[in-house]
Amino acid sequence: MTATERAARTHPDAPPRLPPLPFAGHAQEMSRILFAPELIAPPPIVWLPNDSAGVARAEAQDLEHYHGLKVVIDVRSKDDVTPKRRHRPTS
Repeated sequence: MTATERAARTHPDAPPRLPPLPFAGHAQEMSRILFAPELIAPPPIVWLPNDSAGVARAEAQDLEHYHGLKVVIDVRSKDDVTPKRRHRPTS
């Protein structure tokens, strides 16, 4: 990029010395770049309604595992919550 900038400012009849070019460090140049809001926005949280078939829970696991998204499953009553299976010790 520096060579291109110098070539653009150089005239064939110009003396060999160019004035100093106003290049900043990489960190300074990157701090002035504008990004699209979609690129800097936090990842969304996905809301899924709970269902008795377990589709929402399977979808939530896939979204969290493969896409790194946070998922909220809506629970309106105790009936929406599937009971946790208790681990039975083997004898």
